Amino acid sequence: MSKLLEEQQLQQTGCIESDCMVEVGELLNVEQIVGGSILKIGNLYVIGAKVFD
Repeated sequence: MSKLLEEQQLQQTGCIESDCMVEVGELLNVEQIVGGSILKIGNLYVIGAKVFD
C-alpha cells in the first residue's frame, strides 16, 4: 500500500523527463517503466508512449 501511495505522489509531481522516469523506476524496483501522454484534438485522440529502462 505504501508503494502505491508513493507512486500516486510521484504522478502529481509532473515527472516527464527521461532522468526522472528512470529514477521513478528505480524507486518502484522495476526493470522498465512506460511513460507517455494522451492528447485530444477535436474528435481525434493522440497517444504517445515511451519505454524507459
